[in-house]
Amino acid sequence: MKLGPRRRALSTFVPVIALMMGVLSVGAASPAAAYGSCSISLPSKVRVDAPFERIKASLKSDCRESNTQYASWDVVHPRTGFASIFIFDGATTDNWDFYSWENVGTFTVEPSSAWDYDYNDVGQNTRTIAVRFNSRLGLKTSRSGKKVTIKATATRYSTSDTYRPWKGVKVGIYAKSKASGKWKKIKTRKTNSKGVATYKFKRSSKRYYQVRTSDISSTWGRTSSTTRR
Repeated sequence: MKLGPRRRALSTFVPVIALMMGVLSVGAASPAAAYGSCSISLPSKVRVDAPFERIKASLKSDCRESNTQYASWDVVHPRTGFASIFIFDGATTDNWDFYSWENVGTFTVEPSSAWDYDYNDVGQNTRTIAVRFNSRLGLKTSRSGKKVTIKATATRYSTSDTYRPWKGVKVGIYAKSKASGKWKKIKTRKTNSKGVATYKFKRSSKRYYQVRTSDISSTWGRTSSTTRR
């Protein structure tokens, strides 16, 4: 079939467009990828037992290997949001100054921004850090004939910057017959308003005793020393 002038022009133009589109698709830039990685290192647990706690973080070796110039991580509380930020601008360590009146909990330390000396983005890790009040747990035991008395006293650090009775906390009472034996929970008691939990029972032979409290969202639990009675 003989093509007219307009059709001949169109048949020539279409392959040219297709060729140009192919070139463009081959040369199209892909989304920017991170050049190397930079990781933050910090403690996973912090016990608050003073009005002020300095929480130290440092950069891992992969930051140096990827020639990281700048990196920062946001510290985010699960309920109240942004709490602080770690910034490493030519340094390998930074501090988070935590005060006892601030919200405690498990914070997420998440990437904010990072780049190398050529201003390429650098990948970052995510960490969590649990910040809770410290606690103390004392144990006293006594025996009168077959009658044994276990007395546990629990206190915890508070926003008033002192240790106060930890009332209403469950105290697990453990015992074992031999020093090399396994601990067995024999009773659970709740502390009173003075932070004291007492358990009285009869037993003729001596055993080893220990008391424990569990972690809660605001306070770290404790394990007492061991006594034999």
